[in-house]
Amino acid sequence: MAELESIKKLKNWAKNFKSEVYTLALKMIPEPVLEEARKKAIDFRPGKPKSWGAAIIIIAVWVCLPVMVTVLVIQQ
Repeated sequence: MAELESIKKLKNWAKNFKSEVYTLALKMIPEPVLEEARKKAIDFRPGKPKSWGAAIIIIAVWVCLPVMVTVLVIQQ
């Protein structure tokens, strides 16, 4: 039981410590930077960006890589 209590105390301490670290980090950010970030957050439109070029490159790599490995294995 004492071990369980000490684990609970440790978790509580870690949670409070994390909160204090976040608070300190926010206080260290200059106010103009925060204002700019807030404006960008308001204008942000959630959604998935679409980059078909990147998708094609990734698919090409996934297709070519096994083919290249197979060719190398067969040649040896």
